[in-house]
Amino acid sequence: MLFGIRQDGGINQATLPCILHSGRMGLMLRTVEGILKCYRVTHLKEEEQDYERMQREVSTPMREEELQKKRIFSTQVNIKVNKMARYWGKLLQHQSDRSLGRTYFPQGISSADTSKFNASEMPGVCLLFLLVLASKFGDQYMASRRRNTRHKKMGWGGMKGLMGNFRLADYIWVLEMEILKDELLRSPSMSVSFIKKKLAVFIPLYKDRFKRTINRNYGNKMNTVKVHSLDHLCPDLIENGSMACSNAEVGEVYHKDACKATSELTQGRVATIDEQSCTRLFEKGVIGRSDLEFGSRKKESPQTNDNSKSGRT
Repeated sequence: MLFGIRQDGGINQATLPCILHSGRMGLMLRTVEGILKCYRVTHLKEEEQDYERMQREVSTPMREEELQKKRIFSTQVNIKVNKMARYWGKLLQHQSDRSLGRTYFPQGISSADTSKFNASEMPGVCLLFLLVLASKFGDQYMASRRRNTRHKKMGWGGMKGLMGNFRLADYIWVLEMEILKDELLRSPSMSVSFIKKKLAVFIPLYKDRFKRTINRNYGNKMNTVKVHSLDHLCPDLIENGSMACSNAEVGEVYHKDACKATSELTQGRVATIDEQSCTRLFEKGVIGRSDLEFGSRKKESPQTNDNSKSGRT
């Protein structure tokens, strides 16, 4: 393929990357999925595990013998987490920062089906998970604490040290960095010296700890395009400017209506799907304009009184 003046850079230079969208529906989504799919830490050797993990690197993935075959976010934990998320989400709505986005989710945030969240809602979901893990609930339920340091009124019911100290600290750090990174990339301007001297040093360190914390072990694991896009973040910022200039979230809504919806009304054959999809899109546009025109004429038509309807003068 020929990419014109950007031939040497390939498709990465020929097309503007959507770092904002890939960060929200890629890195933020992987973080939430990683939290929801965490296994519980074995309770019998909590203190020995903490001491042994101190001898290793902090963000080293947990070994199989350190984990149970039970999810942390069970039905009982989900009820507590969703209750707190609804309470904090409603409180966060009463503030003047309109750039915060949606934070109140009546159905909760700890559902196994993360596909119900769209890109604009992911920062709010990550903020609520950060509040849950960094709260007294996270300290009493998720951290590996000794019995004499636990709050007697928490009523943890045997659910102690579900995540472990170091894994809890890693996820709190990742959630915080994801929110801060999203806010940084939404800024209208950024100096080149800041990108070269500070951001270029931070991104490789962040990517390394992110991959070890999430430790996705299914599908393509952590070898995804959205994780790899972090390697091109700093050069893209220098060459293309603010990431807000290449945000594709608004256009993706149109893709669902113009491409996905119309392609479902075809036979699905490779040879004719383009022609049939365009035909359905054209027909949909004609019907839509006709409906608008008919509606406008209906509003402009004079209203008749009851006497005219009944035939009386």
